[in-house]
Amino acid sequence: MSKSTIGMGRKLRQLDGRMQQAERRVVLPTTDEATYHQASRLVGLGATASDLVDNCGMARGEAELLVSLKRQPAH
Repeated sequence: MSKSTIGMGRKLRQLDGRMQQAERRVVLPTTDEATYHQASRLVGLGATASDLVDNCGMARGEAELLVSLKRQPAH
């Protein structure tokens, strides 16, 4: 009985480790997502497309699109 208890404890620790790794992957945004969120926040603070290109490394077209989408009046 004690061998099976030890085996179950090992399996539980392995599963816990896997679950923690999976949670980290879900919680941590990718670099692109982090850049988009930062750029979105900057647009909310009044940044221009040029600001996004210079500070976030975004392509000009992508920055202009983000600015135009974020600055549209709410319906």
